[in-house]
Amino acid sequence: MSHELRGGKRAGLPGSAADAAPWEPERRHQVERAKLIPMRMYLALTSLRDREEGQAMVEYALILALVSVAAVGILSVLGKSVSSIFSEINQDL
Repeated sequence: MSHELRGGKRAGLPGSAADAAPWEPERRHQVERAKLIPMRMYLALTSLRDREEGQAMVEYALILALVSVAAVGILSVLGKSVSSIFSEINQDL
């Protein structure tokens, strides 16, 4: 028997120590990526929460609602007097 066979495994066979070395950095990289998943999820959720893209549109909608409520209120209070003023102008013409 040769010296290679007495150790139980031959160099070059799958599963031997010689084949484990090339796969080790890739496996280590995969493990490191797996460890970063919770941090990546946290950062993704905080970026979704902190985005301000739709904030301006909400502010504009609130301002528009406030202006429309104020306009309706003012026209309901002053509606009769404005109507009478327009009626007088129409009669004068």
